[in-house]
Amino acid sequence: MSSDDLKNQGNAAAKAGDLPAAVKCYTEAIAIDPNNHVLYSNRSNIYGQQKNFQAALADAEKCIQINPKFGKGYVRKADALTGLNKPEEALQILDAGQKEDPNEPLIGQRRSSLVNDSQKQMVASVFGSSEQELYQKMNANPRIAAMMRTNPMLFNKCNAIRQSGDFISAMQSDQSLGAVIMELMGLGDMASKMPPAQPGQPQHGQEEEIDGSSVQKPSCPGKCGDQCCKKTGGPCCGGKGHEQPKAPEPKVAQEEPVSDEAKKGEELKNKGNEQFKQGQFEAAIALYEQAFEVHKNITYMNNISTALLKMEKYEEALKKAEEAYQYGKDNYGSASFQEFAKALAKQGSALYKLNRFEEAIQKLKDSMLEHRDKQTLQLLSKYEDEYREYKLKQTYNPEKALQCKNDGNALVKENKFVQAAEMFTEGIKMLPEKLQDGNSKMLYIQLHNNRSLALFKAGQIHASYDDAMYVLSNEPENIKAMLRKAQIERMRKQYYLSVESYQKLMQLDPSNAEAIEGFQKTALKINEMQSGQLTEAEMTEIANIAMADPNMQKIAQDPGLAQIIQQIQQNPSKSQQFMQDPMISKRLEKLINAGILRVGGVKQ
Repeated sequence: MSSDDLKNQGNAAAKAGDLPAAVKCYTEAIAIDPNNHVLYSNRSNIYGQQKNFQAALADAEKCIQINPKFGKGYVRKADALTGLNKPEEALQILDAGQKEDPNEPLIGQRRSSLVNDSQKQMVASVFGSSEQELYQKMNANPRIAAMMRTNPMLFNKCNAIRQSGDFISAMQSDQSLGAVIMELMGLGDMASKMPPAQPGQPQHGQEEEIDGSSVQKPSCPGKCGDQCCKKTGGPCCGGKGHEQPKAPEPKVAQEEPVSDEAKKGEELKNKGNEQFKQGQFEAAIALYEQAFEVHKNITYMNNISTALLKMEKYEEALKKAEEAYQYGKDNYGSASFQEFAKALAKQGSALYKLNRFEEAIQKLKDSMLEHRDKQTLQLLSKYEDEYREYKLKQTYNPEKALQCKNDGNALVKENKFVQAAEMFTEGIKMLPEKLQDGNSKMLYIQLHNNRSLALFKAGQIHASYDDAMYVLSNEPENIKAMLRKAQIERMRKQYYLSVESYQKLMQLDPSNAEAIEGFQKTALKINEMQSGQLTEAEMTEIANIAMADPNMQKIAQDPGLAQIIQQIQQNPSKSQQFMQDPMISKRLEKLINAGILRVGGVKQ
């Protein structure tokens, strides 16, 4: 079955919703045609639908590597990065894809979607995702609460911004809204340090914000206007008896009354915190429990969970954090988003200590959705890195890898080449490169070499070639890998490569019969090309195969070499002169062996 047939089967499976079958078809197609960028793009898409974003990312990168001009490859990579919660990197990839393939419509669509999602997330993080959430956030901030009491329309304006998402324009056009938004973003202190109005902005009768109310600054009554008063801050006008009018005293916002129960609860909590700092966790828990009995507050439950974590009572810590989160849900308005986020983060920490890694990471992600906290983000990143390391260590098993090698060799002897290749692949998976030592690295190379043989025998020459090249990148004088490389190059009609591979083989092992025979067959084919024994169609096919190689493109498109070829064609006697230069002769010989530069006719 051809790679196109398998690709079509994969497409049909994907449409039917059978994602595992689609992956299987694309994988088998890639084994036959590993340089087909569309296959990697399709499999990346399916991996993304399966939420296997790391695999989707790897396939997308391979797709781009094979064909940098294929726009969908960048879309696949952006989708994978988005799934890995890396939207900024996804946007960068889409921008790069736009430059390479400006006509791919999916790039623009994905970019617009990402930007919109990012804006929505930003608006939700500032204003909340509902009217009720916004109201709670505004009331929970003492400064904003004071502004709302003096400006009843403030909440309606903020809610309108939440719905439209255009808070930048609002900040620029309305100072009171700007102050509220800065507070909601946690930048209230920065807003109070904003520089005065710049030249060109209104100065006379300028307004300033005090707890949400607008107050007119008085103008200087003298002829000089406000300028001298603004500079000196006091009386002026040349001693004419004018005095600077006093600005009204700022209104002090009245704090919400606090119940006796709440005061008692805070008192007990603070005592618990002191015990916690001294490492007296049981005493701290007792005080937090008393605080909760006096005044029901999710904060106290979160504190109990934290103390239990310190005591390494992870099951109890998890249970208490779950109770805290549920209490907040059951008692609407009793908990802020920050407290919900903390309860989820405590659950994540407890789950991680219980080796329930995937659940722990998901809880931290859920916590970030409630409230984006820098400390939680750092913890999430740490857990994800540690979990990756853990999975690698769980995978690493040199003993089983060696057994896979032996089992694979037995299958090769039984002519079960596909099964043998699969067995070698299993062994390779058990030796992550990051954890290899000298012995396991050698075994890893042997597994690749053996898989190259099995794939070659199974007719999957392109995948076999990749394995052979990997072996040679680590062991440049590996005879078996080099022989397989030369054989496949000859089978792929890459005679310009094959002849060089066989020459190197004979230098390393002059008596190698396979190398000698392969070199003779390759030289014979090159001689047929040079003596006009091949048809025009055959010569064109060989030249096109060579021109797919970037290295050959570079040689063929060298303007200096093109001039030399033109001179030889005009005056054949000059060929001897040029052929004496080793650099020129080597490149000319390569062009001839590739069928790009013809020195003979064609068979009619």
